[in-house]
Amino acid sequence: MKRIFLPLVLCLMSILPSHAGNASDSILTLARRVNDRFMAVYADPTRPTFVKKQRPSSLWTRAVYYEGLMALYTIDPLQQYLDYTDRWANFHKWTPRNGIMTTDADDQCCAQTYLQRYAMVKDGKMIKEMKANLDHQMASGRCDYWTWIDAIQMVPAHGRARLSRLRHPQLPVEPQHMWWRSLQREGRTVVARQGLRATL
Repeated sequence: MKRIFLPLVLCLMSILPSHAGNASDSILTLARRVNDRFMAVYADPTRPTFVKKQRPSSLWTRAVYYEGLMALYTIDPLQQYLDYTDRWANFHKWTPRNGIMTTDADDQCCAQTYLQRYAMVKDGKMIKEMKANLDHQMASGRCDYWTWIDAIQMVPAHGRARLSRLRHPQLPVEPQHMWWRSLQREGRTVVARQGLRATL
């Protein structure tokens, strides 16, 4: 339960209007307290996670925290949030967990934060490996990598369109080529890409 509390609070913060007055102030205070606690418990953001077994801190469970931290930063722009995020990302060399050949959404979730940091500072190292990973996956021609529902949130495929917009704002990204469709396969829903026509 504790593992999902912080991302939940941070997600709620990202959708609250900034003019909500005292209520938003108290929620911001709570979000800061929760995040301060997380950063104190995990003072070293490079330390591996341990849920049943040890894994790198770029695993999706930790990557989702950084997505929430970036959302918190948009309403509470403290440099310590960026420093903490960059220390984590630099340690992982701005690369998906298990490298650029991975097609597992659990490995790719961290790239969401890499893309957000790139949008802030336009440093190519922050997206180089993410782009290589997406290019590898798109070139395969397969569309059945992500077979569970939260893969839609985890993978940065929709980030490819965002990345294209950031790097080439003059080029249109056709919506029909950047969305998802659901297929029924073996009695379960499979999330599949239609393909993205985006120049990177």
